[in-house]
Amino acid sequence: MLRILKLTVINLAICLIFLIPADYLLGKLSVQNPAVDIETTKRLELRLHNPNIDIGRQGHEKRVRLRTDDDGMIIGPDTQQGNADIIFFGGSTTECIAADEDQRFPYLVGQQLFNRDANRMVRTLNAGRAGNHSLHSHMNLIGVGLVQQPEIVVLMHNINDLSLLTKTGEYWLAPESRRVLHSTTTVPPRYMSLGARLGQLFNDAGVMLYPNIIDSAAKYLKRMQRGNNTVDEWEGFRRSDMPATLPEMQQQFASSITNFVGTARAWNIEPVLMTQFNRIRLDDEVARYQYDQFVKLGIPYSEWVDMYASFNEVIREVAAENDVLLIDLANEIPPEDAYLLDAVHVTDEGSQLAAIAISKALAAHRADFELRSAEVNEL
Repeated sequence: MLRILKLTVINLAICLIFLIPADYLLGKLSVQNPAVDIETTKRLELRLHNPNIDIGRQGHEKRVRLRTDDDGMIIGPDTQQGNADIIFFGGSTTECIAADEDQRFPYLVGQQLFNRDANRMVRTLNAGRAGNHSLHSHMNLIGVGLVQQPEIVVLMHNINDLSLLTKTGEYWLAPESRRVLHSTTTVPPRYMSLGARLGQLFNDAGVMLYPNIIDSAAKYLKRMQRGNNTVDEWEGFRRSDMPATLPEMQQQFASSITNFVGTARAWNIEPVLMTQFNRIRLDDEVARYQYDQFVKLGIPYSEWVDMYASFNEVIREVAAENDVLLIDLANEIPPEDAYLLDAVHVTDEGSQLAAIAISKALAAHRADFELRSAEVNEL
């Protein structure tokens, strides 16, 4: 038995050795066309949360619950089944992750409004995700919003668009984590060097043999990098000069918002625009500190304040030009510690105040919506 095993191993080794020159000769004799064989695929990706999650997340000073539906949109404790009446689109300021799940304003609006025509509470969904800009939200509207056939889609953006455009000058040039267009190149092994093939072999073997160890190690390294602030997603994109003029950036922002409005109306959905609540003021030390620590544009803070304010003004102008309902949260939410944790993220109290302003505006605007409580109307 041992002799048979030895012969089998020897014969297998001989076969493998002879296959090496055979593979080499076949490669020389076969027609190779890298332009055809090396495939590059380009794709637009929706930037949403993973679907059907129910996890704890670290908020500003507390653990909060995060739940999503089948499409990755955020839901609350009493989110009703069925298509949404209202979907909110935005970045982290809409995601509202620092607030408890029953205090996020997209959820609260659904608790405060009643749909007369359907004889039930208004159904709301939250399609916000940290880092999203208005073009991400436009794609999310197309990818997961239209199929819901909502009555209203609400858009709130500013700072993420401004942060990107001041660094790259356009929506299509961005770090991998924030790109609109993604590409993947698949290189067949025959076009890879021996070292690259061996590296791929060891990597694949490691993942197959020790999947839990490798996965745990990768997650640990990511946590370490975040904890030490060693990961700068904008590395390589920061520059000392502006890549575009302010009017050029304002025009791109206006075009992106107008696209969102046009798509919604093309599908018989009413768009609503909101300015972004904030405390980005010259005399606000919290906002100034965040600018110095994270924005790093190489321009005076006072100029950043003016640029940010001008983007909210763009929202007002687009709403007026396109006869769109505007909810001016920048003027509704006081720029104070009680309502804003930092430059642009609301506290529970700030979220509640935003929900009241939104609910009152929609109830006044729509004949089919009414406030469920007289107390809300009096606030």
